[in-house]
Amino acid sequence: MRIISGKYKSRKLLVPKGEITRPTSDRARESLFNVLQNLIDFEGLTVLDLFAGSGAFGFEALSRGASRVTLVEQNRKVVETIRENAQSLEVESEVQIVQKDVYKWLENPHGEYDLIFADPPYDDSRTLNALPEAIFAAGLLTADSFVIIEHRSGSSIQIPQGTEQIRELHAGEAVFSFLRPFSP
Repeated sequence: MRIISGKYKSRKLLVPKGEITRPTSDRARESLFNVLQNLIDFEGLTVLDLFAGSGAFGFEALSRGASRVTLVEQNRKVVETIRENAQSLEVESEVQIVQKDVYKWLENPHGEYDLIFADPPYDDSRTLNALPEAIFAAGLLTADSFVIIEHRSGSSIQIPQGTEQIRELHAGEAVFSFLRPFSP
């Protein structure tokens, strides 16, 4: 796995060993960031990466100009991989790593984020229904925030009230649903 673009372009990232995580492929991440590049300017963004895995989404955002990234991941071994990646890229001061269950963290989060990415386990039934609602109810968003939720092709997520889905990107087995607060 590697950083696709920006100041850390081509830098390799460690991936947790075994089947603890399901990393988004470089190709799918590249497609996602190509779309995002046309929607937002990464310069100075605050980014939240839920179910962070290796932290690839957050580190890619930093590489493209984000100023701060919060990575939330429950598994201790996976968190160690995120720390190693942050050290390798020398971005420890721009990264906050939270070892906690995402749903529990969303009950009492801190801060607002311009861009939120969630890559939950595909087979977790909460992904399609409870996760979008939990994110939008947590008070993390500004009027201009984007939320991207990755889920399995063939599934669809529940769109919370007061939210609009502005795009859906299919990339192999992955689908990225782009959501934002509804603005009349």
